[in-house]
Amino acid sequence: RSKPQLVYSRFVESAVDLAKYRTSLKITPVPVEEVNKKYSPELVIARNVSTTSPVIVIGTGPAGIFAALALARADFKVIILDRGKKVDARQQDWEKFIKTRELDEESNLLIGEGGAGTFSDGKLFTRTKDEDSNFVLKTFVEHGASADTIYLKRPHIGSDILPRVAASMRREIE
Repeated sequence: RSKPQLVYSRFVESAVDLAKYRTSLKITPVPVEEVNKKYSPELVIARNVSTTSPVIVIGTGPAGIFAALALARADFKVIILDRGKKVDARQQDWEKFIKTRELDEESNLLIGEGGAGTFSDGKLFTRTKDEDSNFVLKTFVEHGASADTIYLKRPHIGSDILPRVAASMRREIE
């Protein structure tokens, strides 16, 4: 079983003005030991990355939001690029769709903060034998999920709670 790896790309096309970061986008290796010290023992990314350059995370689906959170907790500068809206605005757009049947192609159940699962039933099928799953489950609880999320075999957060959890995670990242 392979461990998660931090992967990055140097070329990003975006409407976001990255000019102010131009000089800091140079990738400067940092010793693995220094990177590992910054991470919780529950989640270690063993790759050389720069702590001075911003890390660009594409999307705020589950992978993106957890990557951004882990990096922010380790004092990395994080820029998140997501074509969708924040979860509160997504929820309003979804309610509008239910009433009018007018689909906003840039803000719906699939696109935006929290990803497609934010408005699902909230059932989590975790790999309980995966040592990194504790990071995910504890983070959910820290941001508003029920405490039993940590120990239940198939925890259920619920679509009434998941949007608040996603918004809370964003606030911590910010």
